[in-house]
Amino acid sequence: MVVFLYVVGYIYIDSWPEELANLSVFENLRVIRGRLLYNGAYSLIVRNLSMSSLGLRSLTEISSGLVLLEANPNLCYLDTVPWTNIFRNSRQAILKTTNKPQNVCEKEGHVCFQLCANAECWGFGPSQCVNCSGLLRGNDCVESCNVEEGEPREVVDKGQCIMCHPECMLQNGSQTCFGPSAEQCVACAHYRDGTTCVKHCPSGKKMDSFVPVWKYADKDGECQLCPVNCSHS
Repeated sequence: MVVFLYVVGYIYIDSWPEELANLSVFENLRVIRGRLLYNGAYSLIVRNLSMSSLGLRSLTEISSGLVLLEANPNLCYLDTVPWTNIFRNSRQAILKTTNKPQNVCEKEGHVCFQLCANAECWGFGPSQCVNCSGLLRGNDCVESCNVEEGEPREVVDKGQCIMCHPECMLQNGSQTCFGPSAEQCVACAHYRDGTTCVKHCPSGKKMDSFVPVWKYADKDGECQLCPVNCSHS
């Protein structure tokens, strides 16, 4: 997938594949800088397309220029985008002409997902919310994380569901981890080497000193150094 974090100039689109319902190739686009404007005025132009939503879920800033959305007969979700928060100066505005009437869109069910904060979104579904009223798993707004049940087991960090490390042992009805690393498990699924949960104890692994380290698992599943007089194959 092509990843666009920002565009220096402008975006002008008047032709698009019929099978694509939105601008999904630009879903990672964060900023349109508008240092060069179309006709000296526009930083984003979408016209004469059959798509049903813009789908620019990562766009948080249009630094300069106007937005023109024109003659898109199926285009919905134009009033659910907080354009004033995206614009960076008072001279910017959005011009919407001859698109699908937004009241018709709502009657047909083209509304934001229920967990989109302030009913603001770029399109249909949990991945198109501007912000979540609940929690975020990947790109999707969700009601809860799999903290004490469900798989994969997760931990909540800054409003996001973060997956526990695979070496964490699933706990029944309680938290499995405190973060995403193998050092943040409540208990290890296999063995513990120092503070880290591992699948196997080191066997001839070169550590910081570049000297091979050999360890074995004791009865408690803790990795212990082999005695110096052991012979290693």
